[in-house]
Amino acid sequence: MNLNMPKNQHSLGSVLERQHRLEKLHQAHIQPLSQYLADIRAQHPEKNIPHFDPNDGGVNAKALFLMLAVGPKTMGSPFLSVDNTDGTATNFRELLSNAKISRNEVLFWNIIPWYASRDSEGKREIKEREIVQGFEYFESLLTLLPRLKVIVLLGKQTHFYKGKIQQLKNLPIIETSHPTPTVFNCHLKVKEQTQMQFLEVARYINR
Repeated sequence: MNLNMPKNQHSLGSVLERQHRLEKLHQAHIQPLSQYLADIRAQHPEKNIPHFDPNDGGVNAKALFLMLAVGPKTMGSPFLSVDNTDGTATNFRELLSNAKISRNEVLFWNIIPWYASRDSEGKREIKEREIVQGFEYFESLLTLLPRLKVIVLLGKQTHFYKGKIQQLKNLPIIETSHPTPTVFNCHLKVKEQTQMQFLEVARYINR
């Protein structure tokens, strides 16, 4: 973690900021994605599905950062956002800032749009049917992103699905590490390589 990073003035740790962000979900750039999620929630009312962050690019996004499934740290927030209070979100903000990637050019999401299943010991247990369902919804999501230029796969589990994603959308795909603190903050080479890959993302955005 870069200790010189400025304090996040829009942290979703603030109740007022979360409420303000919820009020923005009907803005033009995010409303189609809010409706997309409303349709998924109607089919899976038992699932906890975070919102897209309206401070990101929404349907105008040029880069899609894709993970496998919603993690436990996100569950304390109604948004999948780099403004969440966990260490991974902090690392994302640093990577974007250093690569000079604007928030209105990006979108963050997961192949499985909800909190993944857990085994009896509480460990994440991805089920094949969740992957199948996730890709059905992901294919629909891609139709809502007409300005997309590049897809970024975060973490080895997501890299596994590169071929399938490429079949759905013929765009450049960049495979990079997931900036979780347990790996990212402890291995300088991983951090440096990830930052270089974010610079590559910026080049695609600016083409």
